[in-house]
Amino acid sequence: MYLLCEEVRRYLDEIAVTGLPTEVIGITGGGRFMDLELMAMVELYLERGFRVLVLSNAMRPMMKGAESLLVLGSRYCDRLTIRMSIDHYTEALHETERGKRSWQRAVEGLLWLYSYGFNVHVAGNHHGGINRPESTGQHRSTWRRRRPPWAARAAAGPGDRPRPRHARGSSPALPRRLRIRASFL
Repeated sequence: MYLLCEEVRRYLDEIAVTGLPTEVIGITGGGRFMDLELMAMVELYLERGFRVLVLSNAMRPMMKGAESLLVLGSRYCDRLTIRMSIDHYTEALHETERGKRSWQRAVEGLLWLYSYGFNVHVAGNHHGGINRPESTGQHRSTWRRRRPPWAARAAAGPGDRPRPRHARGSSPALPRRLRIRASFL
């Protein structure tokens, strides 16, 4: 069961009335992009000035809302971050957790987000047999190898990187950040 927009609106009103020092709204839980009201809720948070972090596996449900996500990204790029969950830095072990062909879908989702200039964090899970710094390093290496060719220049600073294409032909300059973290399960 998902929250409804009207419930979210009431919670946001409560935050405002009580003066709670809220800066970031985190949206978590399996399959958040399957919630038909998710984009409207994200827009409510962003309109009220909050930063928003959406956890996702960046696969099919996210892509179904791609047009809405692009609109939000073009308006609120500095305050919207998508954190992708990757179960392992290798295809085989990732697919052990998520199922066949999930690796390719995750890679495509990451590249789509990154190519449109979204702030993307990759949250990689750590599995036994390797320590945390090694695991984080392996995740970094894996995902940096898959960035588009212009991404290395973009990470170093402004330059001749292509501008992302956005809904309705607009192309605002969006930040390109890819952060990689490994977490212990």
